[in-house]
Amino acid sequence: MINRTLCSFFSVVAFCCIFFYCSYPKFIVPDPPQASVKTVQKQEQKPDLEVSGKIAVDSVSEINFADAFLNDSDTAVVSENENETLQSFIYPLFFISNNRVRVALLRNITQITFYSVSKLSISNLKNYSFQGRIVFRIRGQQVWVTSENKNHIITLPCTLKSKSEYNYIDIGDKSYRGDIILTMEKNGRFSVINSLPVEEYLRGVVPLEIGRRPESEALKAQAVAARTYTYKRIEERKNHSFDLTCTVTDQVYGGVHVEYRESDSAIKATENLVMVYEDSLVHAYYHSTCGGKTANIEDVWDKPSYNYLRSVRDTDSTGNAYCRISRYFTWKEKWPKRDFNTIVSRYLKNQFPQNNIGGKITVFKIESQFTDGRINVCTFGGPGWTQKTGGDKIRFILRRNTSDNAILRSANFKITALKDIISVEGRGYGHGVGMCQMGAIGRARAGQKFDQILKSYYTGISIHKATITKRKR
Repeated sequence: MINRTLCSFFSVVAFCCIFFYCSYPKFIVPDPPQASVKTVQKQEQKPDLEVSGKIAVDSVSEINFADAFLNDSDTAVVSENENETLQSFIYPLFFISNNRVRVALLRNITQITFYSVSKLSISNLKNYSFQGRIVFRIRGQQVWVTSENKNHIITLPCTLKSKSEYNYIDIGDKSYRGDIILTMEKNGRFSVINSLPVEEYLRGVVPLEIGRRPESEALKAQAVAARTYTYKRIEERKNHSFDLTCTVTDQVYGGVHVEYRESDSAIKATENLVMVYEDSLVHAYYHSTCGGKTANIEDVWDKPSYNYLRSVRDTDSTGNAYCRISRYFTWKEKWPKRDFNTIVSRYLKNQFPQNNIGGKITVFKIESQFTDGRINVCTFGGPGWTQKTGGDKIRFILRRNTSDNAILRSANFKITALKDIISVEGRGYGHGVGMCQMGAIGRARAGQKFDQILKSYYTGISIHKATITKRKR
């Protein structure tokens, strides 16, 4: 009897709960804000433009690689679609025509060995697949491919493409995402080029350019600067065989093995964001340490001036430089007189081969400096010759007294001794144009966000979201 009564009681309670839930849904689960729904619908109604929330369009780019590293104890992140919608509201769109970058890994070689766990296809050999060790070599006027003890003769260019989207292609001790393109050079040799989505390329760039760091806002600023630099190079080199090199000539790129969680998260958090001035991508130059003040671009190189690449003071409210945390904020170099003569005369001849430079150097004098402290005019001279130079060229002449004669850390220096030992004292590391990376780290430690950091170094810019369009801008 008691059991029947209890069953009847619980049945009535369950019925009431179900009835209450169905009858009053607005009380239990409020409706989403109508303004947000309308805004999303308006964003979707763009039939004349191909608007994508991502630059990369292949299936690999759909992976949220930042989420893949999160532990259960980590703070939850905004979902991919929510983040994409949020960025659409905050950042205006900037239309691009290409989301893949071509990075020259090796140039002018006669042989290369690849290794792949998964099967590869080669564009010029459509009926074959290759796996394991694959060797390309020049033999006379022909290019031979050797794999599994079989030889094939092909013509270049050709593309190696993995049949698995999660596979890497190994070259020596490095692994690379995307495809590998081999192109023939005019001297009868060939070059190796890595073609991959920009967002994946950045994963191999950011850690090498700014280091493995905990300051997430500095990593984000670096990601946006590197992405902008990449798209600008793609835009400028569309008629060339590659867009960038993998060295300091452009951006240092190390492939898969340099990737790590914090930089991956910064790249994902700023996905597709680029810097724009007026209606163009900016030339997003950056360097290690400015020494307290960045440089005007035209003072450093023989390039036109840009309003967003002006010299700016990089100090906080107390007058302390944000980049003072750098070990190269100040530095000293010295040369015994004989070494100084040997080094400087050699590199003066390299820079000015048309002039009659040689012998003992008797003149080393700073004639003038820019307001940021960097050298404007420096005079070198000897019996029967005089040579003036300045800007960033001085770093490639007044090289350090090391085994490799590395370039001078900065063009911001003063002469402190000119007798048996020649010595200089300087500030900063790098050319000084654009973002100061150590300054960005200092600003991040001071609580600045990535967009505030970027706008401090690139004056007057705005941040946009790059997206693919088939129409010409």
